[in-house]
Amino acid sequence: MPIDWEHPLSDALRAAAPRPEPDASAAEKKNYAERLSRALAETMADALRTRPTFRKITPEKGRGHEIATRSADGKKKLDVRLVNDELGLVFTLSIKTYTFQDYSPTSGQFGRYQKNVLRNDHELRGEADVIHRRQPYAVMVAIMFMHEGATTDGGNKHSSFAHAVFTLRKRAGRVSPHDPRPDRFEKVFIGLFNPTSPAGDVVFFDVENAPPKDGMPQRRLTLAELVDGIESLVIERNEVGYVYEDGALEGVDITEVTVEDVSGADPEPSE
Repeated sequence: MPIDWEHPLSDALRAAAPRPEPDASAAEKKNYAERLSRALAETMADALRTRPTFRKITPEKGRGHEIATRSADGKKKLDVRLVNDELGLVFTLSIKTYTFQDYSPTSGQFGRYQKNVLRNDHELRGEADVIHRRQPYAVMVAIMFMHEGATTDGGNKHSSFAHAVFTLRKRAGRVSPHDPRPDRFEKVFIGLFNPTSPAGDVVFFDVENAPPKDGMPQRRLTLAELVDGIESLVIERNEVGYVYEDGALEGVDITEVTVEDVSGADPEPSE
């Protein structure tokens, strides 16, 4: 579907509706999170599909969700993926959402946006590990879509957003197929948005950057900039296109690339 680059999440928010109240049951929130994740997967795939490198990425509208991919422990279902018949898994994007404040039904009190961040990190660690062990050349990116309210709940401490950045940072930074840490992603981002606003605005933050202690970050990316950065990662990993000094990209449909085309890319370092 066409992407509204200024308000890219509006369709996903409509598809995931209705959004439960903040004090709704855990089951209602879980169902909403699953609907939102599926809708966000379509949005991100649509955005990536605008670039030559990702013409055959999945999912598409209503189909191709969570297709199983070979991993070290059998098969792993992935949110967004690009596969080449000869090269195997080229790229995958893992999506997490954190859009409700922590809530205690017992006390009726709302907290911050923190208690599930460590669990999400553990899930990402397991995903990266089993995929990279089987397919070390795959470029893996993760995005946690987080309520922008998490940036301003710090009080005398750092915000939940900053907490998420510091927690997820150790999951990022894989620069080579020969990295001894298969449990890391090439890149991890946090997408900050307001899930109650139909406008669908979002900004992205690279967790390898330093966050503010409280408040919205100054260093942030638009969706278009994020997509360009992801395409650049895939081009550089496979050496099937060009990245120029001014940031311009010249990619190809990587699903048409053969093993022979990339046989000289990133040779294994000598002992």
